[in-house]
Amino acid sequence: MGHDRPSAWGRRGRLLWVELLLLALVGCGFRQPAASGRVSDAATGAPLAGARVVSGETASETDADGEFRLRLRPGTHRLGVSSDGYLSQELEVTLEEGSDGSMPDVALERRRLAAHVVDAESGAPVAGARVTLGESNAVADAQGSLEVEAHTPGPLSATCPGYLPLELPQAEVEAMFSPSGALVNWLTLPLTPRVLEGVVTLNDSGAPVPGTTVTVGDVSAQTDARGYYHVLGVEPASPITVQGPSHHPVDGLTYDGQERQDVTVKPWALALAVGDAVTGQALPGATVTVGDRSATTDASGVAQLQPYRGMTVTVSLDGFAPIELLYEGQESLTVTLARARLEGHLRNKATGAPLAGARVLLYRQGIEVPEVLRADDAGYFAAENADGVNRLLIKAPGHRQHEIAIAAPGALEIELDPFEARAVYIPFMLLALPDRINQLIGLVDDSDELNAIVVDVKGDRAWLAWESQVPVAQEIDAYYNGLMDLPQFLTMCHDRGIYVIARMVMFKDEVLAAAHPEWAATYADGRTYVDLEGLRWVDPFRREVRDYNLALAREVALMGFDEVQLDYVRFPSDGSTRGLTFSEESTFESRTRAMAEFCSEMGTVLAPTPAFYSADIFGLVVWVDPGRDMGIGQRMEDVAPYVDYISPMLYPTTFGPGNLGYQNPGLYPYEVVYRSVRKSQERFDTLVRPWLQHYSIGGINYGMLELLKQKKAAEDRNSSGWIYWNSRGLYERDLFMDGTQELYADQLPSAEEFEAQEDAAQ
Repeated sequence: MGHDRPSAWGRRGRLLWVELLLLALVGCGFRQPAASGRVSDAATGAPLAGARVVSGETASETDADGEFRLRLRPGTHRLGVSSDGYLSQELEVTLEEGSDGSMPDVALERRRLAAHVVDAESGAPVAGARVTLGESNAVADAQGSLEVEAHTPGPLSATCPGYLPLELPQAEVEAMFSPSGALVNWLTLPLTPRVLEGVVTLNDSGAPVPGTTVTVGDVSAQTDARGYYHVLGVEPASPITVQGPSHHPVDGLTYDGQERQDVTVKPWALALAVGDAVTGQALPGATVTVGDRSATTDASGVAQLQPYRGMTVTVSLDGFAPIELLYEGQESLTVTLARARLEGHLRNKATGAPLAGARVLLYRQGIEVPEVLRADDAGYFAAENADGVNRLLIKAPGHRQHEIAIAAPGALEIELDPFEARAVYIPFMLLALPDRINQLIGLVDDSDELNAIVVDVKGDRAWLAWESQVPVAQEIDAYYNGLMDLPQFLTMCHDRGIYVIARMVMFKDEVLAAAHPEWAATYADGRTYVDLEGLRWVDPFRREVRDYNLALAREVALMGFDEVQLDYVRFPSDGSTRGLTFSEESTFESRTRAMAEFCSEMGTVLAPTPAFYSADIFGLVVWVDPGRDMGIGQRMEDVAPYVDYISPMLYPTTFGPGNLGYQNPGLYPYEVVYRSVRKSQERFDTLVRPWLQHYSIGGINYGMLELLKQKKAAEDRNSSGWIYWNSRGLYERDLFMDGTQELYADQLPSAEEFEAQEDAAQ
């Protein structure tokens, strides 16, 4: 049998029993636990009233003190705490049965809005823009970035000088945040710049004015070719100014928010009167130039033009020196032009004789290489346009160089001091011995006759005594280390008034031939030619060889030497020269042509330098018929026309038996020198400065008498000075002292006696 179903009373009885039990429990103190705490602003610590605390479906709000109480069942619960304008927080709380749970204060962080402020036209960041949101504001940094607190509701506004203000409604601001208060994205705030534009034109023609500056407050813009300007970032109530070189300035305008402002300007205008500086008469036909525009003076000497302020106005007229002036806004100006012709008359200071053929170097301001003029037969020179000429340097052979500062064009009377170089020779290697150099400089300085020195700067072995900047010289390492500094040597000499001649060996060049055997003189079988000293020569036909020596000579001339002297200006002469080959066939015509070309080229190179130019030749060359070149290409005709001085090497002992009619010419020092100088003078007008022998050789002793005879012969025949040669740089000091020649007077011939003897012999 099954159980009987409970009666209704029985069910009601059980429910009643449960209710009674609950009442009993309550009566014994049983209740739900509660979580309580305080919500505050993390930035200020102030309580947040109305903040929401939620756990599941159970919620509570904070009171005026920011406090809340939330009853929950015993156990662990996650509470969400939120408040408008703040970042929500979640925290965990555990409640035990029969007890409340207190929580630490909950500090809510304020929401922050991050934004980039950019220029609406260019996209560039706008530094310094201010953004206001509710009660908070922030300023953009150099990148246009900022963060602003967003805990109080309201619209957002962005402002910056030069830009229109921007405002976003509160709804758009709130859309930037998630429900938890987290920022969804950075906000980009494009600010539209305030703009003023317009066109600037001339009031007389309506033509556009390019390149003028329109300034509104602190911002400016330049007008383009159409005269149009476009100024960004302007502020209301800012003054407008228009300034440019072509017109009078404009001010008195104000920007009041208008979008366009056209401006007309009055151009500068100048009436320029041009007259003759000497006569004062008006000069019609003068050209007045400003930039790429020009005008011509009318019959009254006036030109009308519209120059730009600050520009250079140039006034020119043939026969006058042009002038320049800076235009500063004057309405009228008067200028006078000075005659531009610079002319001069050159004369010998001692005799008053005109200096025909003298070179006049015109140095112009800002131009490194001077213009070279030649005085005519009467000693006159003229430069029709002397614009910028600030100094002259005059080179007249037989005279000292003469320099004149030029303040203005005009006519000059110039006298030059006569000069004859009386020199001794310093061989290359002595430059390595400062004490010997000092002795030789002292010899010249202390003597009664000497006034010059010849020094090797490119010696017989072709080493260079200075660090040349010529590329080939650097390539072949031609500089000989350990020598005295040449500029220092020059200073030592010039401080004592000593004339310095730089001797340079040309085509006997061991260094260049060794580095470039393809430029050397060779035999047909390819062997390189060497002379009796074992040294190689280079090919005078080759352009590379000539250019190398031309460049070196120019460098030496500009170093400050008074004269550049060439030696070995010829083809090889000693040793086995038969069968020598060059880049061209060696014939009388080709050899002499090569030497003439080279001497002419050297003259062209040295003409615009301050240095004189001379060349050495064999003594016998003076006597050789022009139809012969002794196989070396050296003739008077190929050298003398191009140099300031010709220096035949008149060493009597180098003349062979029978030369000049003497069985042993070395025994006739006076006669050999006198006759050779005379022969040179008869063949060419070029000044002769002979080399004299200061050594003994071949059993013939050259003492004081023989040395004096040579010097007296040169002077008796009116040579332009003389140079003594000694390969070791050793000289008799008394030879150059007053009184020495008088001691030997009865043994020295005179020009009159010698000429009479020659006449009698004929």
